Order: sequence, then structure tokens, then C-alpha cells
Amino acid sequence: MGWKEFFKPTIGKIILTIAILLLVVVSVFYFDGGSGGRCWGEYAKNDLICKIADYVAIIIFFPLVITNELVEMSKLFILYYTVLILYLYFLSCLIIYIYNKIKSRRKKK
Repeated sequence: MGWKEFFKPTIGKIILTIAILLLVVVSVFYFDGGSGGRCWGEYAKNDLICKIADYVAIIIFFPLVITNELVEMSKLFILYYTVLILYLYFLSCLIIYIYNKIKSRRKKK
């Protein structure tokens, strides 16, 4: 599989990107401590869901943390969200690629 095929938009990749984006939006509103969300204060220290959400957020948002350090959100927020969508699309492509590899190996056996 070449780079063109890896990044070629398909309906599955687009749907997966939108699903991950919705998951990110919901998790930010649900778990955000700044808005009084669930994972805030003493409660968050002992809650397994908050710990898992924290690790998932670190994995998903790592490149965006770097981007946020380079630009101020108030000035270039469009760049920030563009990088977010491109990164989520890359994750979707990677997930679909891994899924197809596992699926093809199972057929060979």
C-alpha cells in the first residue's frame, strides 16, 4: 500500500474521523474540569474513568499540545482546529490500515 492509497479518502475513513471528532468533543465537555465536569478535584483522583480519559486525551492530543505551544489559540485557532482534523484523519487512516492488515491475515489462515 502506497501513501496515496493510505491517505485516499473513503467513506469509512471519513465516518471514523467524524466519530473520533465527536468522541473528542463529548469527552472535552464531559470531563473538562474548567467547566465543572466530572473529572475535577478530589473525585478525579480515585475515578478509573477519569484516569482512562486522561490517558486517551494524552494520546489523541499530543501533537495538538505541541501545536498549542507554538501558536496562541486566540490568534490562530483555525490552524489549531485544522491540525486537529488532519491528525484525526491520520488516526482514522491508521486504524483502517491496521484493521485491513489483520483482516487479510485472517483470510490467509
